[in-house]
Amino acid sequence: KKKGMEASGEEGREYLLYFTFKPKQYGFRAPEVESVCKLIGMPCRMRWTATGEECPFAWLWFPNDDKVKEFGKRATTVRFIFDVFGEGPTYADVYKTVKALPRDRTHPYFGKDTTFKVIVHAFGRSIAKDDQKRIMDIYYDVGVEGTVNLKQPDQTFWILVDYTHSVCPHDPELPPLNVYFCRQVTAGANHDVSKLELKKRKYISTTSMSSDLSLLVANQALADSSKIIYDPFTGTGSILVAAAHFGAKTIGSDIDIRVLRGKGGVTILDNFDQYGFDRPLTLFRQDIGNPVFRRHGRGALPPVDAIVCDPPYGIRAGARETGLKRQKLENRAREEEEGGGRGEEEKMGEEDPKEKEGYQPHFPATRPVPVSKVINNLFSLALTAVKVDGRLCFWLPTYIESYHEGQIPRHPCFTLLSNSEDKVTTRWSRRLLTYVKHREAEPNESVEAFMIGAEESFKDFAAKVLNDPLRSDDRCAVPGGKTS
Repeated sequence: KKKGMEASGEEGREYLLYFTFKPKQYGFRAPEVESVCKLIGMPCRMRWTATGEECPFAWLWFPNDDKVKEFGKRATTVRFIFDVFGEGPTYADVYKTVKALPRDRTHPYFGKDTTFKVIVHAFGRSIAKDDQKRIMDIYYDVGVEGTVNLKQPDQTFWILVDYTHSVCPHDPELPPLNVYFCRQVTAGANHDVSKLELKKRKYISTTSMSSDLSLLVANQALADSSKIIYDPFTGTGSILVAAAHFGAKTIGSDIDIRVLRGKGGVTILDNFDQYGFDRPLTLFRQDIGNPVFRRHGRGALPPVDAIVCDPPYGIRAGARETGLKRQKLENRAREEEEGGGRGEEEKMGEEDPKEKEGYQPHFPATRPVPVSKVINNLFSLALTAVKVDGRLCFWLPTYIESYHEGQIPRHPCFTLLSNSEDKVTTRWSRRLLTYVKHREAEPNESVEAFMIGAEESFKDFAAKVLNDPLRSDDRCAVPGGKTS
């Protein structure tokens, strides 16, 4: 067993990942690691040090320190990455392992020409100052010959103590699960979360996505300077800002023109300017059920590398489509039956409204639409707009009590890569689904097929979560008994 050492017959070695301890991020760790590995052109060979989702440590193979640092710049769920010199169940075992290492393994970091400091840190338990000093004394002659520098050391060594098994329930009598003596190679990109946090943002709303989740979506979309990322439910641009942070070119659209125009002189563009990011290539109003997005001909937009979005599902904001509401449709039908509607000749004789004083442009009316139709429309858009090998990343709402794998959308042109849950309340959660488009659609191939068996699961989702019958999908019905 050669954890942290060179694998037999292969360059490189395993390094230790120390993840942030945020319960809501447990299910996002492995998918993000896989995506970042793909971004930097490295195979993903990861294994956890222990079982259980609360475990914050995993081994990941890297060819060298440079790749470790490249990885660290993107991994937002990672706190630190370590080069491990020794591990074991006790401090004494680790001391013997490190002491026995060959000089060519330790000399670049233990030599006289370096400065260093030592940190004693435990996960799952705190260690008193006196105990930290006692632990450091065990390793005083482990072979580090440099000079102590607590402010700006060349090397930072950690004595890392893992009490994962005592986190829940906490048992102060349990010994450590493992002890590591290691060198900090780099920190993760968790600092990006605080840099982009919403409370510092100029333009936000009640539906703006938090910076940590937005950055996770951007990583799943493989956002970088060579990519074009499109969000068809842009809102205040939280996910696009995260994609732009990683250098991607962005495109945004929304059915609500008001949110794109901003409020009080502040718009979505101010969020990009605030951080010095490139502004979106374009922002436009669009109902994804009647998309203006096309790949060919006049006004065509470039094919995108990924679609990313947090579709509205009726909790804080309801999904909508272009069209008259049921009551207005019924009134119009009644007028036509009674002969009260205006004829074409009468309409043609009217003055052009644009010529009238105080004219305001008209925006089409919208009406509520059920979650299942939003998802159908999203896949239909992705078939047109996303390149082959591009990605589709979106949040799917689920009712915890009745959730099952059959609710996850499927389509023959897309392969599901990951399904990560973010529990919002005890009643419902949202899942970040990541797909890769592996082929174009065949002629007349229907997007509807992927929802077979799942559509009923999303019926009346908001009504169930909020316990409010007025949020029923029946409000989305149009005359004739069909759902819009």
